Amino acid sequence: TQMKHMGLSPHTLIPLFTGIFLGIAYGAGVIIKISKEKALPKTDMWFMGLFLATCHAVVEDTLLFIVIGGIGAWIIIPRLLIAFFLSIGVILMMKKR
Repeated sequence: TQMKHMGLSPHTLIPLFTGIFLGIAYGAGVIIKISKEKALPKTDMWFMGLFLATCHAVVEDTLLFIVIGGIGAWIIIPRLLIAFFLSIGVILMMKKR
């Protein structure tokens, strides 16, 4: 899977999608549940926390901004790219230690 290519366990996929689409509160709940059940590595926890801190509730936020005249692609794409590259950068720095 794509998560393995990034050095993450496949168990990070569900919490990430939950946080991205439903918000940080739901995402955090799923992260806590899965981390207790699967004993996720520290890097996975860091990645999910950082990613969701920079990019959560994408659907809700984008729809709110579209209603007031924003352009959806100009809201979603930069948020996803910044969250992805920032998170990958932190993971790479953590692995070098």
